[in-house]
Order: sequence, then C-alpha cells, then structure tokens
Amino acid sequence: MKPSIPILCLVFACFDAGPSYAAGPYVVDDGDIVEPGQIQNEFWYTHSDQNGNTGIADAAYQIFPNLELTLQVARDEQPTGNTTSARPQLKYVWYDGAEKNGITSSIAAGTGYAFAQPQSQGAYLYIPTTFKLSETFTVNADIGWQYTLPQDSHAMTWGIGGEYTVLKPLVINASIFGRTDNHQGYQFGPHFDVSENLRIDLVYGHNATGNSENSGTIAAILNY
Repeated sequence: MKPSIPILCLVFACFDAGPSYAAGPYVVDDGDIVEPGQIQNEFWYTHSDQNGNTGIADAAYQIFPNLELTLQVARDEQPTGNTTSARPQLKYVWYDGAEKNGITSSIAAGTGYAFAQPQSQGAYLYIPTTFKLSETFTVNADIGWQYTLPQDSHAMTWGIGGEYTVLKPLVINASIFGRTDNHQGYQFGPHFDVSENLRIDLVYGHNATGNSENSGTIAAILNY
C-alpha cells in the first residue's frame, strides 16, 4: 500500500462492494502494503445520484514484516437509513518480486461491524496482485471471496485496473470489477501526487457500492 496505489476504490461503505483499502477510493486493490515504520491515512467522501453520502477514514501500519493492519471507520447516509461501521483488515505480502520482475502479490482478509443494528456485516478474503509493466504503466488484479450479512450470501469477487502516469504528478486510473452474483461496476479518474506524502484522487464510479448508482468521490491519502 503506497501513494501510487490503486482503488473506490469507491466505497466499501455498503460492504456489498467488497474491500477497499490500499486502493484508496478504488474497489480494485494493489499487491503492496505501507512501508515499514510509516503510517498511511486515507480520507474520502462519496456522493451518489441516489442522494447517498459516505465518509471514510482509515489508518494502515505494518505491524510485522510484510504484514499490514488497517482499521477503517465508515459513515454511510442513505435515504433508507444511516449506518456507522468499523472494518479491520490484515494484508500479508506473500510474494515480493517488485525489484526482480515487477510483480507483487498479497493476501488480505477482513470483516465489518455495524453499530446501529448492531451486527456483523460479513467477511471477505482476496488476493491482490500488481504487475508493473513499465515506469508509467501498472496493472492491478484481484480475485477473492465475500460473505455478506444479513443477506447470508456468498460470492466470488474479481477486479482489474490500470494506472498510467501521463505526466507527473498526473496519473489516470481505470478499473472494472464484479461478483459472481452479477454485481458489476467500473471506476475511473485522475489522481495527483501532490508530494511524496500526499495524493489526491477524483473518481467517477458506477455501481461501486452495489446499489446501481453513479457516484463521485474526492479522496486524500497521506503518508508520514
């Protein structure tokens, strides 16, 4: 998980969308984790054309070599009701060939808990892999599994996305993703590497939270 990562994500706020951490506001994650001794904070706000609003804040830290812990808090406000939830995630880098062949792969797992109900939102596991094809172009791909509550449903998940550095600090991100229960969506937008420690994302997404909505997100990723 690093500033040049991939993402919504757009939001994991409804949990139906699946995980979203290193990716920032993108659904498709990368294979990296935060650098040792560094803390990464992500903040983003999403508004949908169905009058939904979601705010996300999380922090990630490498608690052991190659093992990252992320704690996320989400506030989701929809016409049908409001939800505040907490989501812990562990992510382990099992293959680090970034210097050798440009490939990094991890395994990540997490859960979510909604305070208003209160109840578990389910659990998930996925394998994100990053392929750095050149200094300007990177591909990220995910495959995984998700168990959603209270629907008591299981689904396989997948996603693929690309990052292209147009001209520093401008990077273009685009991704598609889905589940075996016919949930499919896409996201695209620019991000700006303002400095080595700060990245800003602007993201447009369709069906990023599983509600067939169109949405816009602004996000900031801070490393220190």
